[in-house]
Amino acid sequence: RRNFCSESRLAAGIHGMCSASASEVNEVKEALGQLEQTLKNAREKGDKKAYSLNPLQLKAAELAVSEKFSVICGGPGTGKTTTVNAILSLYEAMYDRVALCAPTGRAAKRLSELTHHNASTIHRLLEVDYDPQSRLLRFIHNEKNLLKCDVVVLDEMSMVDVKLFQSLLAALRHGCRIIM
Repeated sequence: RRNFCSESRLAAGIHGMCSASASEVNEVKEALGQLEQTLKNAREKGDKKAYSLNPLQLKAAELAVSEKFSVICGGPGTGKTTTVNAILSLYEAMYDRVALCAPTGRAAKRLSELTHHNASTIHRLLEVDYDPQSRLLRFIHNEKNLLKCDVVVLDEMSMVDVKLFQSLLAALRHGCRIIM
């Protein structure tokens, strides 16, 4: 029964995110154009960290920035990290607060290394607390105390259980975007 309730709340949360209005196409295209130009200039100057995006990665970045809920998938070496780095650059240009998280400390550390942005575990992002009255662990950030972020990038989604993901969605402000 508990799993059913969590799954139902999760489905309703995802449905609500997907039905919310997307970003203005012109705003996204403008930010994407600026990113491409910045990367091109860096490559011309010989910056070895400057990358280029193929058409599929450009489309993925555009969709991830314009939609409220996105999933990026692919096998090893398919360019997911490069795409996420492009998305992070776009979000930094468009929004103030981006949170990166993963289900384990090792995955969060690897995400930080690959993106050069701070990442945490989902538990640390939600801030685990002990409630002495009920003798249970709970999250400080929940539907009554929302996270202060505009975008959440969640890595290694396949390792996240329904209850934890439902807790994360419950702690997001209306209009917050999530990329898995």
